[in-house]
Amino acid sequence: MTPNPTNGSVDVALAATGDDRLTGNGNVIQAEYTIDGAGGGAMNINIPPNSPIVSLNVTIPAVDVSAMTEGAHAVAVRSQDALGNWGAWTTV
Repeated sequence: MTPNPTNGSVDVALAATGDDRLTGNGNVIQAEYTIDGAGGGAMNINIPPNSPIVSLNVTIPAVDVSAMTEGAHAVAVRSQDALGNWGAWTTV
């Protein structure tokens, strides 16, 4: 995530990779994130689309960041393949 850390005065860029090669090799069709196990939302699927491995990103608005309590927060990401199977959450 960038910037690291932030005090809630700027947007935070979250980037990840969706990879289904070892669990079925299906195309990744969507992804989502949470913050502290709640909220969050959908992530953008980038190049290459319609592939078992894709780059993902989302911008977390500064207004959402500034609403958080001071301290560290767990951000988790997971992706879904074309058969509807969700991968495990990966947390930072």
